Amino acid sequence: MAAIFFDFRPIYAGTNFPYLLEDQLLKAIRKSGLFMRYMAKNALINRPPLSLLKRFVVEKSGEHKNKFDLKQRGLRPVVDAVRVLSLSMGIKTQNTLDRMAEINRIGILDNAFYADLREAYEFLIYLQISRHLDALAQGEEPENFIEPASLNGLQRKMLKECFAVVRGLQEILEFRFQTRLVEI
Repeated sequence: MAAIFFDFRPIYAGTNFPYLLEDQLLKAIRKSGLFMRYMAKNALINRPPLSLLKRFVVEKSGEHKNKFDLKQRGLRPVVDAVRVLSLSMGIKTQNTLDRMAEINRIGILDNAFYADLREAYEFLIYLQISRHLDALAQGEEPENFIEPASLNGLQRKMLKECFAVVRGLQEILEFRFQTRLVEI
């Protein structure tokens, strides 16, 4: 629950309190390597649904059999990892794409990986939105679960590449914060 707390925004601009709170929080968490290590470990809970052999990992039974959750296993790992990296660097922006750009500008991500990560994140968002719009057009309730077999060949290939990039981002987080040293 702490992770999302750091994305707070003021709803009333007549006071400096939210900005003072943000400054104090950023100073405090940057000083606590252990807190950041736990934040990073927590950001690694949701892994991309891709096996080592680049096959999709899907639910084996239940309501979502043969599907995976695009939001939890694709988008959330990016948002969480980028949030942790930006907090550790004192970056105040809260938009994921803006955070990525700042992290790249600082030099944590090299330009090639940043370009891949941005493209992967944008494709995942596009896929989620287009699936939601298709469901609404058919009078169905939108959901975040996707059956890989329902995608065309190019979409499946791009999705596998996107998940490989997300895995690379998580590896950066693991290395930078030495998350193997703590248990959740």
